[in-house]
Amino acid sequence: MRQHITKTGIIRKPLLIIIGTLFCLFYFSEAIFPLLAMSSIETMDISKTGAAITSISGNTTTPLWLKLYTDLFLAASLLLIFFRINEVIFFIKTNKIYVLLLVYILFSSVWALDFLASLREAIKIFVASLFGFFLAARFSGKELLLLLSITMAVIVISSFVFALGFPEYGVHSSGEHLGEWRGAFMHKNSLAVVMNIAFITFALSTMHFKKFRWIYAGFAVLAAILVLLSQSGTGIVILSLIIISPLFLPFFRLPGALAVSCILTLICLGSLIFVLVEGTTLMDMLLKALGKDPTLTGRTDIWEGFLYSLSDYRSGRVFEGYGAQTIAITDQGNLVTQIFEDKNFSSYDPNNAYMSILLKFVLIGSLLLALTLFKAAYSAINQLHTDTSVMSRWYIQFMMLLFINSITEATDKFPILWMFLALTLASPYIRDEDTPAFKQSYA
Repeated sequence: MRQHITKTGIIRKPLLIIIGTLFCLFYFSEAIFPLLAMSSIETMDISKTGAAITSISGNTTTPLWLKLYTDLFLAASLLLIFFRINEVIFFIKTNKIYVLLLVYILFSSVWALDFLASLREAIKIFVASLFGFFLAARFSGKELLLLLSITMAVIVISSFVFALGFPEYGVHSSGEHLGEWRGAFMHKNSLAVVMNIAFITFALSTMHFKKFRWIYAGFAVLAAILVLLSQSGTGIVILSLIIISPLFLPFFRLPGALAVSCILTLICLGSLIFVLVEGTTLMDMLLKALGKDPTLTGRTDIWEGFLYSLSDYRSGRVFEGYGAQTIAITDQGNLVTQIFEDKNFSSYDPNNAYMSILLKFVLIGSLLLALTLFKAAYSAINQLHTDTSVMSRWYIQFMMLLFINSITEATDKFPILWMFLALTLASPYIRDEDTPAFKQSYA
């Protein structure tokens, strides 16, 4: 019979499986090693091809050791997945739309501007998602909570070490983010995203694991401090919502909560559309005073530029998109470049996951993603509605983080978020600590 997590928080599993899982979790977080490699990556040389958008991935030099590191852990992840291949196949069958999206992302490399760069990025997303299914198949909810706590603790400690001991790495030293912490990551926003997930994990661990409770609480405080030191506006807003979430999470356990939640979501979306389309003089004045636009991101001009580039007849990418590789606007003298110069933007990133998906995979990819997010949100709300375990709160808080962060950050570039999205999709089948086997037969 399968042994489960004990009251002291010890996972009774083969040691190699535990260690391998922890290392793979850390790899998908993209902490430390990409940051160490940053100084050896050549300055991006964006070619002036005359097209509205071109790839920059092929014009950078990634250190050989970083490529080997990536390949090693992708292979290790696939090996672990193979040990639970039947369950993973079951999750593939029950999440056909999500898997279809992953396959479409893989095939987008065929028409991408940079085939190899796009393929590597697509493979990373694909393996990260399958690894999320592996986690759901291999561990109980409380075991997952402990594994995530250990991983996040290492990232928290390393972020403080880099920022305080090696500020040339851990703190932005130039540009508009001068002095803002990025910890063990390449950008402050990445630090904020992962630390908010860490805060959720540590807070729930404090509630569940009686032993070492104060240690978990201490790490939750440290994670919150890192979010504040990153000075990420969206990160701080999400942290605030996470802190007050216990006040409204019980609502989802009320009868009819799913229908009411959908109605509230539609109302919120409708309100946002109204503000974007209509607006008011007073609203414009308030937003101008804040230096923002109706989305509170200050980036809608960037989105306008990317939409222009996507529809530009010279690019020829209206129907297929640009694939999974990194992209940048390069056409001089057109509306896009004028927008960036007039607004003095220093980044050519859309800073919006929904816009990024639209740009890379156009309508097909966007539709598949929308259906996937809807199903994941439904699964998270349903778990909170029907399950009283501690992890049921984790899923809904993660989805809240994902939806909001995707407005102001290209979260589609984060493999760890794809992994957690797959984990949320599989959440109805994740066993609790008292269940001896997978909740549903996969035969």
